[in-house]
Amino acid sequence: MTQAVPLNCDYDTQLHHIEMRGRVQENRVAFHANYIQMWENRGDNIVTAEQEEEHDQHDYMTWYRSVTRRFIGHNRALRDYSRNLVIRLQ
Repeated sequence: MTQAVPLNCDYDTQLHHIEMRGRVQENRVAFHANYIQMWENRGDNIVTAEQEEEHDQHDYMTWYRSVTRRFIGHNRALRDYSRNLVIRLQ
């Protein structure tokens, strides 16, 4: 499918700053209920469309390479970072 560069994702930025260590009594299921519900309903948000014959994906792929981690592991990540840097400099 043709992909457009997405708008910023709507998520709570404070979620990444939550410290759960030492909070053994905290009910994590209740604490994260909204996010769990969104995950459980993920099937309701599947986008379908006809595939276009030709479409320039340059903008999307440029964005995608800038925000994704294509390889996991120090050596591969370093090579990928170097490759992305060269692409960005071009």
